[in-house]
Amino acid sequence: MNTRPQVRYARRYIPPLVDQRLDRFGEKKHDGPNCMLLYFCCASVRLWNGH
Repeated sequence: MNTRPQVRYARRYIPPLVDQRLDRFGEKKHDGPNCMLLYFCCASVRLWNGH
């Protein structure tokens, strides 16, 4: 039986390859004083694909 924290962790798990690609190609946006969002936008996907 899974506990609530284990279920939440499983939902938020990011595969290592995607994590590496976010670090390398992702767009960065500050979200508050101590947070930074990393996400893929159209330009970052084009960089990833080599266009």
